[in-house]
Amino acid sequence: MPIFNIHDTFPNLILISVVLLTLLDFQEDALLLAGIGGLIYDFYSPIFFGVNTIYFFIIIFLINFFSRRYFSNINIVVIVLIVFLSNLIYSLLFSLLLGNFSFIQ
Repeated sequence: MPIFNIHDTFPNLILISVVLLTLLDFQEDALLLAGIGGLIYDFYSPIFFGVNTIYFFIIIFLINFFSRRYFSNINIVVIVLIVFLSNLIYSLLFSLLLGNFSFIQ
């Protein structure tokens, strides 16, 4: 059981860290954390090995692609928005992979 949880859910701290490192222009560190953290996350995940790592790399690519084009100034509002959108994309990718759309009623 995770130490930090909210209503039986817990934040993906690896994803949040990867997003923050990417937004703050620590690209090498973000890639390293995505690779190592993704592999560790994959090791404990019951689904296909390597999926989390690939998803982290996809999110880094999307952040770099869109933030350079649409956000010239990174402030706290942009960071919170991108963390939220990254979490949403990550969850949607998993739902597509598993075919689990129980959140859509």
